[in-house]
Amino acid sequence: MIKSLFVVLIVIVAIGITFGVYRYYMTGTLPYFQTTSTPQVTNQIPKPSGNPIGLPAGKFRVAITPSGFMPPVISIEKGDTIIWINQSASKANVSSDPHPSHSLFPFLNLGAIEKDGSKEAKFDTEGTFTYHNHLNPNQKGTVIVKSK
Repeated sequence: MIKSLFVVLIVIVAIGITFGVYRYYMTGTLPYFQTTSTPQVTNQIPKPSGNPIGLPAGKFRVAITPSGFMPPVISIEKGDTIIWINQSASKANVSSDPHPSHSLFPFLNLGAIEKDGSKEAKFDTEGTFTYHNHLNPNQKGTVIVKSK
């Protein structure tokens, strides 16, 4: 009886481990330990705290935070400008994909942005533009440009 119970327990543990490994490789997350969220496309960019500067029409903010770009995906119109503001504790570097060549969208190779500094780029063509923080390539962002 105890031997049968032990075998059943081993089978249950093996199934649980198999599920965890499968989920990790399929989604990159472990069940019950991490949550994932899908980036939301928005034009509502939160104003950085402590920054009283309002932006004129056609200019949008993307904050660089310790956890990445906020918002990670933004939709704008052709001719609009994005201003990246570094709100992290260290230097950041907005660069075009792919890492490390940065060759896809050269105008997005903005270079180093010091803490509390900013840089901007104007988007004159429609399309989807992907970028990352060269100093932390896991931090990624996307700009979707549509016609007016």
